[in-house]
Amino acid sequence: MTTKAQLGYSSQLQRGDGVAPPNEGFTTIGEVTSIKGPDQKRDMKDATNMQSPGSAKEFIAGLKDNGTLSFDISWVPGDVQHDGLQADFDNGTLRNFKIVLPVVLGKTISFAALVESLSGSIPVEDKITRTIGLRVSGAITIA
Repeated sequence: MTTKAQLGYSSQLQRGDGVAPPNEGFTTIGEVTSIKGPDQKRDMKDATNMQSPGSAKEFIAGLKDNGTLSFDISWVPGDVQHDGLQADFDNGTLRNFKIVLPVVLGKTISFAALVESLSGSIPVEDKITRTIGLRVSGAITIA
């Protein structure tokens, strides 16, 4: 069977402008080299009781935690979106984001998030980079 795997090349991470939906505009964050996440998980609640069959633990699904997402950029100080991410971190701004997957997949992942972390690397013989961590707040939509 032939694989249906696709490259992530041409994916875009977009940052909302803060205007209330449905009029919110999104701008692609430039120089993104990789996106990791979001790392979703669901709490499990112990529902074991005195009559649980086979004296085995039973569980029910708890709330979803849509976790974190991180992405790497070739950092360009002065870039409007790169500086905007720093401002979002400094101000604790909850912002809408989208990951637009390659056209062949035809899907967009949408979510609201806070900038949770910023770290950088300034090597002697390589590009200057930053890793940005986002904490997803609320639901994730894949459409």
